[in-house]
Amino acid sequence: WFAGYTSTLTCGVWVGFDQPATIIPHGYGAALALPVWTQVMNKAAQHYPAVPLQPTMPIQHATVCSISNQLATTGCMGAGTAYDIDLPADKVPTAACQVHGGEQWPFAQQFQGLPQKAGTFPGRLFKSFRRLFGGP
Repeated sequence: WFAGYTSTLTCGVWVGFDQPATIIPHGYGAALALPVWTQVMNKAAQHYPAVPLQPTMPIQHATVCSISNQLATTGCMGAGTAYDIDLPADKVPTAACQVHGGEQWPFAQQFQGLPQKAGTFPGRLFKSFRRLFGGP
C-alpha cells in the first residue's frame, strides 16, 4: 500500500489479494502501489492543483544528532550522525550533543522559505517518482 496527500487531494492505494498471497517477490508498496498512486495523483492534480501548505505553528530548522537527539556538534558531523529537520519551534532541542563532543553546529534558524517550498513539493515528488519508475 501507499498513501499520500497534497493540499487538495488525499489518496491511498492498496494492491493485493483478499487472502494472503505473494503477487511478485518483493512486491511491496514502492514496487506496486506507488506507481499507481503516482499516476492517479498526477492526473487528479490537473483538475485539483495544490496550493502551498501553511504550517499550523512556528517551524524552526535544526541540525540534530540521531544518537542523542540533541543539537548536532562538529563531532556528530564527523561521526555521520547529524541530520537536518524542520521541527515545531517548541520542540527544537536546546542542548548540544554530549555523546560526540565538538563545537556546536549552526542550528535552529527560522526557515523562512518553508511555505513557498512546500507548495512546490508535490510537483517535485511526482517528477522524482516518474524518473524512478521510467517516466519522462
